[in-house]
Parts: sequence; C-alpha cells; structure tokens
Amino acid sequence: DDLVRVISTKPRHVLKHVRQLVWRSRKKELHFRNTVTQLMIVLQDFLRKEQIEPEHASAIMEGVLEECVKLSQHDMAHLLFRAFLRFRKYGCQITIDALRHLFESYKGTDSTELMNQLAQEMSYDFDLRAFCIAAYLFAGNIKEADKLRAEVPIAEMTPLDIVAIVEGYDSQGMRDKSFELLESLTELQCKGEDLLPIYKSIFRICFKRDDWEGMEAALELSSQQEVPLDQVVFSNILRLKMKHCLLYTSDAADEEDSVDLGGRRIIKKKKSRRMEGTELTRE
Repeated sequence: DDLVRVISTKPRHVLKHVRQLVWRSRKKELHFRNTVTQLMIVLQDFLRKEQIEPEHASAIMEGVLEECVKLSQHDMAHLLFRAFLRFRKYGCQITIDALRHLFESYKGTDSTELMNQLAQEMSYDFDLRAFCIAAYLFAGNIKEADKLRAEVPIAEMTPLDIVAIVEGYDSQGMRDKSFELLESLTELQCKGEDLLPIYKSIFRICFKRDDWEGMEAALELSSQQEVPLDQVVFSNILRLKMKHCLLYTSDAADEEDSVDLGGRRIIKKKKSRRMEGTELTRE
C-alpha cells in the first residue's frame, strides 16, 4: 500500500522509499529483489492506466538500475532493463545511463554474452540502433559496432543517439572515435544548444579520465560549433585545469620562497619563530 501511495509522487521520493525499505531489512538483497519486483508490477499498472507520466516512470527505472549497481544485483538489473524495453510502448524512453548501469552491475562478472544478446534484440528496432551500437561496444564487440555504425548516417541520429555511442566508445577507451563524431556534428540539423548533451558527456569523460588534452580539443570544437556550455561543464573544465596547472615555473623552481602562478608571484611567509637550542630525540 505504501508503494502504491508513493509511486504517484516524484521519482526521487519513490527511490528514497525503496532505499529505506531495504535499509530496514536484515536480508537486504532479498528484500530489494522483492521490493523491485512489486515496484515493476505497480509501475506497469500505473502506466497502463495513464496514472503516471512516462518520463517519471523512466526516471524511476533508471534510479532502480543504479541501485542494482550499488547492491551488485546484475540479474535484477537484467530483468529491469528488459522491463524498460517493454515499457517503451507506454512512452518510456531508455537512456544511455540505464544501459551503463546494466553494464556496471556486472562488475566482476563477464557481461559479454548478455550485451551481445541485447544488442541483437535491439538491432531490429530502428529507434534503438544507437543503443545497439553502444551495447556492442560495452560487450567489446567492436567489429559488429563498426559494421552497424557504418549503416547509420549521422544525419539520421539525434543528439542522445550520439551520446549513447560516445559512452560506448568510452567503455573501450576509444577517444579518437568519439572526436570523429564531434567533428561530424555539422551534419546534424541542430542548434548549438541542442548539442550540449553530447559535449556534457565528452567533458565528463575527459574529467573522469584526467584527459586535459581531450578537454582542450572538445572546448575548441564546442566554441566552433557555438555550443553554450552550462555551469556543470565549466566546473569540470576548471577543476581539471587547476589539477594540471603548473605551479612551479622554470625561473621560480629554484626559489624555495616563491611560487609563480600565471605571472603573479606569491611570497611564502617565513616562520617568525624558530626553536633554537632545542633538540627532539626519539628513543
């Protein structure tokens, strides 16, 4: 009854309710599985009766998949993702985050066969071709991913499709492939602001991989394509820039009492008090 009552509220309240139910239980994994199973039944009923917005249902599904990662419940994540695919008939939209959570839930377990199987199933759906490519990449099946990618012109993709493929390339450390996509974005009939999700994904990946060279290249491309960057993106750029900032320049490196910060020299304060005539010894 509590689950039925809370599901009509905001997605974050539903996820909080699920976490609280699990935390109170001594058998957390078993309780989580039972709660999620019941949640899927209730969620499908609400979607069928149009008592919940599809985007809210999608957010709930994505959040529960993330909980599967935290609890290492890869079999439940598998069932949830398949339910997510079925819920598309009610208007739910699968995101690359959902696919990534499924992949991450298999940490320590080989997910190659599962991802290849999902990719084959999604390949029959025109709208899921980008997710199919990403699934092949998550499985390490680069040959099939490249084959399908060659069949899909970038002009037929949406920005979110490209985000899915970029995330797939990141799973294999294929940065050059991601930047090939960025350079071909001019083929998309999109405004600069529509490309922001793609660049947010690229900047996040560069920050995660400590890749300042890639960050600079992406920043230059975003400027050329007139993409308005938001506060989150600038935060990642500045944090990585500060991390790679060279504090000691060649002329100040030999001076122990000063540091050159971009042309401004900061003089370190010398200790005003010295302990003279005092020796500390260890026995």
